[in-house]
Amino acid sequence: MAKRYTGQELKARQAIASAKKEFGLSVLGNKINYRIGTDDGGGYLELFVETPEAAEELRPKVPMRFAGYRTCVSFYNIILEEDKNFSYTDDE
Repeated sequence: MAKRYTGQELKARQAIASAKKEFGLSVLGNKINYRIGTDDGGGYLELFVETPEAAEELRPKVPMRFAGYRTCVSFYNIILEEDKNFSYTDDE
């Protein structure tokens, strides 16, 4: 038996399918991961990529709202082992 989706689930699935068509599956060789969520401001569509360069390339292509959702383009901030204990204090 096929899964029955709620109206909200169906809308989210359709929005992600449309976003994949519009923005693609990758940018600069980085896979684009899509996610729909809600917060106090309503629904949002989040696009994740691995590098800041890919996010910079993708941001101008993504409107502030898409398919009724606010949009956000983010990248994964991978912390290298040697950077884990870095700290800086501005004494001025």
